[in-house]
Parts: sequence; C-alpha cells; structure tokens
Amino acid sequence: MLRKSITRSSRLKWIPVILSVLLVIWVFSDQENTTAANKAEAFWYRYPVLSVDRVYDGDTFWLTWSAGFDQNMVKVKCRLLGSDAIEKRDLGGDVATLFTQEFLSTGTLVVWTHGKRGNFGRVLVDIEKLETGKWLSRELQAVKLVKKDSQYNKQNHRPHISYLN
Repeated sequence: MLRKSITRSSRLKWIPVILSVLLVIWVFSDQENTTAANKAEAFWYRYPVLSVDRVYDGDTFWLTWSAGFDQNMVKVKCRLLGSDAIEKRDLGGDVATLFTQEFLSTGTLVVWTHGKRGNFGRVLVDIEKLETGKWLSRELQAVKLVKKDSQYNKQNHRPHISYLN
C-alpha cells in the first residue's frame, strides 16, 4: 500500500513538467510554420520625411524623419529595400542617382521601415510619395535603373501595401 502511494505521488510530480514541455513544443511548432520573411516583416513603421540630407546613389541616401513626440532622427543612412540600383561607378549609375534625387526632391514623402539594418549599417527603407502613391523602389524598377538579376530586386517586399488599399 505504501509503495502505491509513493509511485502515484511521483507520477503526479511529472504532470506539470510534461504539460510545460508540451506547451513549449506547441508554441515553437506554430512559429516554425511562419516563414522567416513574415517574421522579419511583421511590424512596419511609417514616418514622415522632414528632409533629404544627401543622395549617394540610386539606393543609398540620408534622411531626417520625424519619429513623433517631438523626436527627430537626424541623418539616418538608408538603403532602399526591394531595388538594387545601378552603382554610381557603372554605366547608368549617374542616371539612377539623378532619378532618386528627383524623386526625393518633390512632394510629401513617407518612409516605411521595419527597423532592420542591412550591409554597412544602413536602415532598410522604402519611400512613398503621398501625392501620387508611387514608391521609389517600384519606380526605379519601372525605368530599368536596377541591376539585372540582382537578388535584392523584389516586387513584393512590402506587406503594408495590403492594408493601404
């Protein structure tokens, strides 16, 4: 009789442990079904651009944007997300740079970012022109000022488009 009560009590001690392990497995198995791209692009932030400080080439520029609550982010080095523009030193690179300068010089601009940084510490962004609804990355692709067959040229890199329309 004593042996059965010890065995039963030792079994009962394992129930919370087993339930905890099963809960952890269930939570992480659900996250495995989510793709890495969805995890990275789950949260996008939208900020009004206060000024364009410098355009280095077609996909690299410095912006000052308003983070809200009277906080300004000064001279953030940005990398255009979704388009890999022709480099400045390559044929057509000066045209890509001028195109980006022209796009960023007029209209009300909004920067979209998920806060991730790319190569060289640049914040990954895309720029929307509110008056026309055009995006810098798509416009560069439309006028063929991007590198051919680059892995960075993507058509649908912005999940926020779906809830703008």
